[in-house]
Amino acid sequence: MSYTVKDPISKDLRFKWLNEILGYNLKIKVEMSLDDFDNETLPLVVRTKIWSRFIEKRFPKIDVVISSEEYGSSFANHLGASSVLFDLMRSQVPISATKIREQPIKYWQFIPEPVRAYFSQTYL
Repeated sequence: MSYTVKDPISKDLRFKWLNEILGYNLKIKVEMSLDDFDNETLPLVVRTKIWSRFIEKRFPKIDVVISSEEYGSSFANHLGASSVLFDLMRSQVPISATKIREQPIKYWQFIPEPVRAYFSQTYL
């Protein structure tokens, strides 16, 4: 999980949610990293190169990048990894985190159980 100091939801709370949601799977280890290196004014191909350099320093070699975002291929390429893109048109999971944050009640069914209390207190 990456975070910035400007994120609307605290890093510690998001990290806790991810551990609650994924912690049962012993093959998954949730990590937290400060994203203080991205520059949204740069072209995406340059940004994915910067991201890949960060990942190469922080983690063991990555073999495959699985993403539902177009930048996944560029990111994988910079890592020397294969790329698996899925559901780019968002037909299987027709939502983004941005939309959920903007209208959580409308997209309630996509919010994991451990996260619902936060949105209930914040938006209801």
